[in-house]
Amino acid sequence: MTQTTTPPLPPKPTVRKATPAAKPLAAQSIPALTPLPLPIPNPMVPGHEAYCTDSWTGNDAALKQNPDASIYDANNWSTGLVPGQYDYVCVPNPFRPGGLVDVAGGPVWAGLYAPYGGVTVEQPGTLDLVGTAPSVIASLLIQNDGTLETAGPVGLTGVISSQNATFEGSGTITIEPGSTLTVNGPTTVTGNIDNEGTVSVASGQALDLAAGSVFDNDTAGATTNGGTIATS
Repeated sequence: MTQTTTPPLPPKPTVRKATPAAKPLAAQSIPALTPLPLPIPNPMVPGHEAYCTDSWTGNDAALKQNPDASIYDANNWSTGLVPGQYDYVCVPNPFRPGGLVDVAGGPVWAGLYAPYGGVTVEQPGTLDLVGTAPSVIASLLIQNDGTLETAGPVGLTGVISSQNATFEGSGTITIEPGSTLTVNGPTTVTGNIDNEGTVSVASGQALDLAAGSVFDNDTAGATTNGGTIATS
């Protein structure tokens, strides 16, 4: 008996689907970066040094026995970084080697707490305090076309001296009770001064209040000593 063999079925054809062409990506717009808002430093309270973000150490100045150390030398700051516009700066103790802070150039800080003095602002220099919380500066010396620019209130204590100096900005500068601002050379105010202490203008010199400025003599402590307090 003859056995019939069934021939194998032919293989099914492979259907290859065409790969669709990739669609071009739609153009995407990258949103512009929004600048970070300027933080407001914590309000100052006794012992508020804890709020400061960077403190002057003068370490490099002490090592080099150089009292005029640069504020742009990171080795002179507690964080190892030069403070910027978001930093609330402390000058805890200037009465040691390297403790004096000579502001030249144009540092921009959120605020400054220097209750023991040791801060000098001189040409070419503008100390720009852009924060809105109070700053305290003792025995400030501004000379040789130096400028103190403020956005928040600044309390000046001790003996403050100005010569060829400018006070400007939207923040009120207060001469604190028991303190004296001595004007030894031409000084311009473009802003507000609240005098709760004494303002002494040397003979032949002037404290010039620019248009729109206010001199609030709370204690009647302004004395001219031969100089003048005038508006321009």
